[in-house]
Amino acid sequence: MFSVSPKRKFLEWNKAFSSLVGWEDKELGSVSNAAKVLWPSNPSECQVCKIVKEFDMIKKQAGYGYANIQDKNGLTIPVFVYVIPAFVNGELNRT
Repeated sequence: MFSVSPKRKFLEWNKAFSSLVGWEDKELGSVSNAAKVLWPSNPSECQVCKIVKEFDMIKKQAGYGYANIQDKNGLTIPVFVYVIPAFVNGELNRT
């Protein structure tokens, strides 16, 4: 589980997430964009990011999808993605 800001910087994550992706906590906190962690070989192809954008920016509601991520070593891992955008005063605060 993790949350990102509207600019896709990691805000929070749990140990299961850091273990799954193979990144240390201090590394995750310094990454400028979640796509660099979720699909490091080519961040623009991040499948999870496309699902998140669909629900937090376009539909502005919770939703889900199936995607693949890559761990730090490039191993492809299938994942179920459940997106919950959080809005404060009508503005996206985090997802």
